[in-house]
Amino acid sequence: MSLLAGSTDGLGNQDGAATVARFSKDIKGLAVSPSGDVVIADAGNNAIRKISTTGQVSTVAGGGVTNISIYATPIVNYADGTGTAAQFGAPEAVAVDSAGNTYVADTKNHVVRKIDAAGKATTLAGQPGKCGNADGSAPAATFCNPSSIAVDGAGTVYVAEMGSANGRISQVSGNPIRKISATGEVTTVVFKASQMPSRQHFSGGAYVYFYIPVRLAVDAGGTLYVADPNDHVVRKFEPNGQVTVLAGTVSENNAGYMDGAGTAAKFHGLDAIALDRQNQAYVLDGDGVNKRIRRVGSDGTVSTIVQSPRCSMFETLGQSPCSATHLAVDAAGGLLVNEFGSMDGSAYVTYSSVRRFTADGLTSSVVAGSLSGFGALDGTGGAARFALPTGLAFGKGGTLYAADSLNHTLRTISAEGVTRTIGVPTQSCYRAEPGRVTETSFCYVTTLALDGAENLYVPTGNRIMKVTPAGDVSLLVDLTAWVYSPGGAGYDQVQGIALDSAGNVYVAMETSGVIFKISPTGQPVVFAGSLHVRGHADGQGSAARFSALGNMTTDASGNFYVVDGKDYPSQGIGPTVRKITPEGVVSTIAGKADAAPGWVDGARDVARFRVADEPLISSLQSAQLAVDGSGNVYITDPITSVIRKIAAADGQVSTLVGQPGRYGFTAGPLPGMVNRPVGIAVRNSTLYISMPNAVVQVHLP
Repeated sequence: MSLLAGSTDGLGNQDGAATVARFSKDIKGLAVSPSGDVVIADAGNNAIRKISTTGQVSTVAGGGVTNISIYATPIVNYADGTGTAAQFGAPEAVAVDSAGNTYVADTKNHVVRKIDAAGKATTLAGQPGKCGNADGSAPAATFCNPSSIAVDGAGTVYVAEMGSANGRISQVSGNPIRKISATGEVTTVVFKASQMPSRQHFSGGAYVYFYIPVRLAVDAGGTLYVADPNDHVVRKFEPNGQVTVLAGTVSENNAGYMDGAGTAAKFHGLDAIALDRQNQAYVLDGDGVNKRIRRVGSDGTVSTIVQSPRCSMFETLGQSPCSATHLAVDAAGGLLVNEFGSMDGSAYVTYSSVRRFTADGLTSSVVAGSLSGFGALDGTGGAARFALPTGLAFGKGGTLYAADSLNHTLRTISAEGVTRTIGVPTQSCYRAEPGRVTETSFCYVTTLALDGAENLYVPTGNRIMKVTPAGDVSLLVDLTAWVYSPGGAGYDQVQGIALDSAGNVYVAMETSGVIFKISPTGQPVVFAGSLHVRGHADGQGSAARFSALGNMTTDASGNFYVVDGKDYPSQGIGPTVRKITPEGVVSTIAGKADAAPGWVDGARDVARFRVADEPLISSLQSAQLAVDGSGNVYITDPITSVIRKIAAADGQVSTLVGQPGRYGFTAGPLPGMVNRPVGIAVRNSTLYISMPNAVVQVHLP
């Protein structure tokens, strides 16, 4: 496997050297161990990661990318164990004691976990899946969305959380600070750590008042420092129980950014707090567009060390703390923050890293992770830039065409990796209209097809546009009147497209339950399935049933292959791969319609697939298909991050490319590592695969 075009930088869970390592978009808490390692709560990967002093990134415990919801029942992703056998639920904070033990606020599991130096994770306190604020012995106590954690020199653990019966903002009645003693007793230090609640305004004009959890840090002597985003102050809780305001003034509407001594200072968001080796406090402060790192001296004097320009989280954020939400201080006084963002106004997060500012705040560098390979540049090989390329198709001369989804264009890639653009890259995409391709964008295009004359057929919504080699764009067909269902899903979307040798276009509709056949003059008829009748049944023509159709391809004999079952939860029908002959006979060639999505290799009637997330990581990222000259079918799995093969000879399903659950890129001998592969095409003995911002090639065994 090797890179053909684009950049493999971005998100993932890949371990390795700092420049190779990948993180989720949800890096949360940061802590520095006594040995200088940086420990990270990688919430999006449900893992605890570590950056060693030599720059190597490893997974200490946990892993997997199961989506976690605060409303999910039963609990998801919870298990004690060693290393990757442990499971976490979107952990948001970590702390490390003098012996190197790591304490984890396991947020969506509502528990506090401990990971020893050998990587063994155990539950320190709380009841998995139970949101509450009950004191008592560690196993009997309950926590609710613990979100900040600190540990003192005596082994006492402090936890900040929501004061709520179920963790919903509308019912948050406090923001407790809890304490877990070294002997395992849980007590409440204070139920309402803030004097005043925060508020959120809704469109109806009313405000909802609630308490945001405070942020914690503790020194070796047991003095607790609390950054309060509700009251906009920094407090100290002394071991003798005395509570004082170190900086800021509690009053309504006092948010601001004023430096100064004690009560003269003003704070805004107070996202995080950390202490240096001299017990000097630093806070991450901001309202989302004016982030800054501020020092709070022992006398309460506040000064700003790092100040970001006014910025949006959907811009390139390099060298600023614009998107930062967590903070740590290393032994040399360096200020560590999490950083994520995207480019060119896109709402899709495309990179995640840990950034270090020097103690004076004047310079910064990326400690681990990467900036984005996201963009819209033409060029050769790694110089080209894409924005979530998806569908791939070959022209008759061997040119590879790609649907560049977030640039709203089509791209061509030569055998030498030279990339060119068809259409107009844009951030704000509108419906494509007939005209010239030099004036046209293709909104969120995910799939495409070509005929023998090199005409391109591009689905946009429920319309098919035709692009000639000369660059003329015309409307082939508008299926709105066919697929509109007032009592159902409304307007449907084309998910798959393929052509036969006579120039007829076949399209798979996601929720209408049919595949249309469209003549070269744009006249549609239902080819297979029954309009607005969904299910799973093999058979000919209208006797067949489809549940939720996805990507589509064709083989040299004119048979069609289509992904089905891509919205499993709503229909209760598992993902399968279906085959339709030129006569319209539908059969299931692999997968289990009566089973939930999964990753299982084996015989055709045993194998299980994952073809889309629920909810989708991106509506643009779902499985696609290709067929080689021998009739073998290849299917991408952007969720498990692998490429599967369905053998023509016996229907046996195997995993060909990638490592299940590993998200990154490793070139060289198979299986290698890929990152959420989506588009796929095959030519001779080479597979071409699109993944976020790159196209890679695999020379088959």
